[in-house]
Amino acid sequence: MIAPARATAVLCLLVSACPVSAVTCKSKSGALAERPTCKRKETRLELLQVGLVGPQGDTGEQGPPGAAAPRLYLADATGKRFPGSLTLESTLLFAAGSRTVQALVNPSGFGAKSFELLFEEEHCDGAAYIESIQKQAVSFMYFDGGASLFYAGDPIQMRHIKSRLAVAQQSACTGPNATYYDVSLGACCETFDAGSVLTGPKAVVDLGAWTPPLHAELEQ
Repeated sequence: MIAPARATAVLCLLVSACPVSAVTCKSKSGALAERPTCKRKETRLELLQVGLVGPQGDTGEQGPPGAAAPRLYLADATGKRFPGSLTLESTLLFAAGSRTVQALVNPSGFGAKSFELLFEEEHCDGAAYIESIQKQAVSFMYFDGGASLFYAGDPIQMRHIKSRLAVAQQSACTGPNATYYDVSLGACCETFDAGSVLTGPKAVVDLGAWTPPLHAELEQ
């Protein structure tokens, strides 16, 4: 004969007639009871401990695939769409070579001109590199003020940096490290030993002509 408390627990499993908050409690004498919370000298039991949970059933059939989430695109005032997609955080994401690049955008464009090119030679000579925060498949992009975006391409590796070309006011391009000011780029070249820096060669994405303001479009 099943004890009343055990019968009640079985009934709960079959017809869901018990309160959701009920738990199974065991007294020191071994008696089982269902109550909202166990008493001071009782032990709370899981259904598996009481033997009320059966073996796991067979795996059911896989359901049909759900509908794809709508996609956001970045477009200019003429309706021209940029490559990739736009996130809810106003970040443009798209594939460039073997990497995924991302750039923050706003209605007026890609923000103020901002970049820092690094060089293994002094006086900003030779190949230009861009610092990579970490060796990963995602690179942040820099805006040159026109139609181009820069990012750290492959291979990402440690390089000994001896100079840099960075956006700056001409009046600020002074001091013992300043080598020259590039008026066309609005950038100052500084020669100094930065040591080993994780960088990738400067890769350029030409977005072509675009007309502000920029806006988001939802894929239909």
